[in-house]
Amino acid sequence: MQIDAKTVAELWETIKDYVNANKREELITAILQLLVDNDVEIEDLEELKDVDDDLDSALEEVFDDFDNDDDF
Repeated sequence: MQIDAKTVAELWETIKDYVNANKREELITAILQLLVDNDVEIEDLEELKDVDDDLDSALEEVFDDFDNDDDF
């Protein structure tokens, strides 16, 4: 399955208001991790930077996890 950053951003904009503010970062982190685990290129997600603060924090966490996995 191919998914681009624009589609992820649109999905996030659609669902984020249905989630409590204190759970948004956790949710988008799980979504991004799911995408990366299912062969979405992490580089494709870089285009999501500066969409919103929760998404930026989630991207940072997923990128950090990805970088740490490469060390093994």
